[in-house]
Amino acid sequence: MMTGLLEPEQTASKAALPLMGAVTLRGRRVWRGGHDKAPAGPRRRCRGEAWRWGRLPRCRTRAGGAGLFDDLAGGPQIQRLDQIGEVVRATRTIQVASGILSVDRFDPAAVVAAHAELDVGYPGRFIVGLGGAHGPKPLRTLAGYLDALDTVPPTVPVAARILAALGPRMLQLARDRAAGAYSLLVTPDYTAQARSLLGRDATLVVGQFVIVEPDPEQARARARGPLGLMTGRGGGYAANLHRMGFAEDEIAQLSDRLVDAVVAWGDLDAVAARVAEHLRAGADQVALSVVSAGPPGALPLEQWRQLAKALIS
Repeated sequence: MMTGLLEPEQTASKAALPLMGAVTLRGRRVWRGGHDKAPAGPRRRCRGEAWRWGRLPRCRTRAGGAGLFDDLAGGPQIQRLDQIGEVVRATRTIQVASGILSVDRFDPAAVVAAHAELDVGYPGRFIVGLGGAHGPKPLRTLAGYLDALDTVPPTVPVAARILAALGPRMLQLARDRAAGAYSLLVTPDYTAQARSLLGRDATLVVGQFVIVEPDPEQARARARGPLGLMTGRGGGYAANLHRMGFAEDEIAQLSDRLVDAVVAWGDLDAVAARVAEHLRAGADQVALSVVSAGPPGALPLEQWRQLAKALIS
């Protein structure tokens, strides 16, 4: 799941969707975090340390503090709706957004009930993040799911939901029927096009893979791991890469040009420059997903700290 902190004046329609903590760059909110695989379950954070999967303590939270994000590319997925409640109840001010609830797995009535239950004791704290519509007509599937959220009492307000979206029709759906969109594996040029389609009022969150590694061969080889998982069977990510101008053989082989376009690798300055490109292009928030060389389950704590220092203005 993804969680985030809002400044006091922010509303659910501008929900913060981080991986690990909020920093500010040129007046925009930027998020840093990790993308390593880990067992399913809630994470832990106290005194600025990283979230870890396990029993979640009741921690003090603050605006501009930490959050967590469910791994969209092969990592831990939400298994039960009550996991979201565990995170909400273990924190004080964080808005928690599911990232993502797959609409072909979770019954909409159950999602409405979970949102309503949390909204009684923790109003405005749960943002319903939706996606994962598979099959021949994913747009119709997701639209039908939103219809249910609109009609099953007590319903989920438009301002309390956000959609994973890549293609133009899905972005339009996010604009018209949610608070905004979350896009992953995209270029700054795509971000500019998405902002133009969404308009000024919708939230646009961009997920950005990060590899803090100056050696081109090592960085690209590491990037091809998660990219291969996401594009190996075709689907939405591969289709969107094709829309962004990459040829079929580039997508199949994960060419250097493709990797360089959608993964921010290099030193800290190179990563910061890519984040700034997305922000100038119209992203409200950038979620940095660190791909590390560590063993499975290891958290890239040092890289998180380095990125924080590089990105905090």
